[in-house]
Amino acid sequence: MLKKIAILTSLSASIFFLNPCTFAATSLSKGIYVGLNGGYSKVDETIKGSRKQHNSDFGANANLGYKFAPVIATEVGFSWYSSENFDNDIKGDNNFAVDLALKIILPFHPTGLSLFAKAGPAMVHHRLKDGTQPVEHVGDHTRPALYYGGGIGYAISQNLAVDVQASATTKNSKTMPAMYLLTAGITYILPESIYQ
Repeated sequence: MLKKIAILTSLSASIFFLNPCTFAATSLSKGIYVGLNGGYSKVDETIKGSRKQHNSDFGANANLGYKFAPVIATEVGFSWYSSENFDNDIKGDNNFAVDLALKIILPFHPTGLSLFAKAGPAMVHHRLKDGTQPVEHVGDHTRPALYYGGGIGYAISQNLAVDVQASATTKNSKTMPAMYLLTAGITYILPESIYQ
């Protein structure tokens, strides 16, 4: 009998602690928010006559946005991507993007979970330096591109959420490669009392 009680108690405690609804919160339905993310980044560039040695490393993203309703927001973001190394000392670096995105959110109440997708225009910067062999398109390049992404979030409290997201900028001509981020991070929604 004591064994059955111990098993039932353990099972009940497991269900309580593993159920996402137990500690879930509902995120504030509107307000200004700030997000910081970090993780894996990749720059997808090909240099004629040279092989990639390294084109992925740490990348980061920061966002400032406004949530108009539980399902829609807009945000300005800054993303920093990995540098690249090719044969013959050819380097690609200073890879970053500034974007303006519309964010659509699908909340799953009362679990605290939500899915989101975002897209919008971006200005992307990339610098290519030649090494021991001359390379086409050397120099600093800034071009418009499409920024898009999506992910899953979990509200820890009304003001604080964690998320995992993937995002990318599209290739634009021979001078601007596609760039990718896979990150995890936090988002903080400011209390309305701060800015009202």
